[in-house]
Amino acid sequence: KEYFILTPTNVNGYKQLNTALTQITIQSDNIELKLRDEEDRLQLLTLQNSFWGNPVIYTPTRKMIKEGEMERLKHSDKSEEIQSRSFYAHLFNDAFIFSTRNRITKFLKLHTAVELKYA
Repeated sequence: KEYFILTPTNVNGYKQLNTALTQITIQSDNIELKLRDEEDRLQLLTLQNSFWGNPVIYTPTRKMIKEGEMERLKHSDKSEEIQSRSFYAHLFNDAFIFSTRNRITKFLKLHTAVELKYA
């Protein structure tokens, strides 16, 4: 790109250089997009393997939007205490999944899955 910018417009072959640069940029963007898609797939497969049992986490069209730990606070009816429980939340383009982590095995266990198809 820098070479093209520094090339005077009156140079023979300037038009072909511009065409080549455009094609290279398009191919570079396509490769970058495919690499990003592959990284997303690997992230989902890694997450799939971190679950106990065999819940379906990976699908070809699924994309991870956000994941993280959440804490549910619950006020006890019998006492003034507030109880907390940790969950892991995984927000995808098509689903929202709550899971809990086993303290011994460190595997995740699916708690709730909500499809976002009609949400």
